Amino acid sequence: MSNPKKILESMPDDTERNSRERRLENKLRIAKANERRALDRAEELEATVEAFAELGAAQTIGSQPMRKRKGAKRHGIAIVHWTDWHVAEVVSKNKTNGLNKFNPEICQKRVDALAQSTVKMLRLHRQDIVIDEVLLVLGGDFVTGYLHPELEQTNAMGTAEEAQFAIELLSGAINTFFEHGDPKKLRIVCHRGNHGRTTKKHQFKNDYETSRESLVYWSLRQRIQDDRIEWIIPESDVFYTTLVRGCDVRTCHGHQIKYGGGVGGLLVPANRWVLRQNSTKPAILTMMGHFHTRNIMSGIAVAGSIKGWDEYAMAHGFAYEPPTQSFMLFDVGRKQITASWPIFCEE
Repeated sequence: MSNPKKILESMPDDTERNSRERRLENKLRIAKANERRALDRAEELEATVEAFAELGAAQTIGSQPMRKRKGAKRHGIAIVHWTDWHVAEVVSKNKTNGLNKFNPEICQKRVDALAQSTVKMLRLHRQDIVIDEVLLVLGGDFVTGYLHPELEQTNAMGTAEEAQFAIELLSGAINTFFEHGDPKKLRIVCHRGNHGRTTKKHQFKNDYETSRESLVYWSLRQRIQDDRIEWIIPESDVFYTTLVRGCDVRTCHGHQIKYGGGVGGLLVPANRWVLRQNSTKPAILTMMGHFHTRNIMSGIAVAGSIKGWDEYAMAHGFAYEPPTQSFMLFDVGRKQITASWPIFCEE
């Protein structure tokens, strides 16, 4: 007959049993976390493969001008992308290893250079192509605001003064381009960036009503009025412009895409986002800014910035890029974007 005392002594007490259960639960949690990380990694790699496959199958934006057919000039639409000027921001040369310096005075010089270079680009391509129409996309973040606490300490001016300064710069640049570029039709699509918001977080319901950049664009529309100019200030974050029937261009600021590095770079999240958008409403081209680096992918054109490379870019190891904006050509006959060039705007 078994000894009850020995049986009780051999049984683990509640404390030991609870300790074992906790260790098992911790191991289970760690195993599940590792499994989730492995699945996320697999999904990321799968998305990279899909993105590159999509890249190979889709239309590539070239870098060669349209060639005129014998006996007749081709017709094109110029697409100009100005974005991410951050007019009140200050970038220290000492804090970027001498690679860049930026402040409102330098911003003014770069904007002047940009307007003149855009006119020269348009005139150059008109030698071989009939370009009567221009689509000018204002991509947002012309103001820098106080989105990050440090900007309140380092910006060269307050938010109200910055908004007025942005209006003056944009007004001057648009007038210069319109007067000397002389398009028969100029469509101006105006997007809000994330830096102009007056709320702590982005609000999907009322971003149009609460962004300082809406005020900037409303003021520009009042200032610059001409029968040849069509102002488009979308209330939505994503907008579509029809170039010709069946050829829509999708425009946005770019903060809709979440990117924090990783395999495949911006290509993976950008392609994933564009594919989702295309499933609802297709577009031949998606234009965005926000990332301050000019990047031409299949069906996606990311513009650079006027501000240029800064302390944030250096700290995160982003490749240096001079201040640039973008110029593209749409071939009306072929119904495709045939070329894209950077517009360098260093003072």
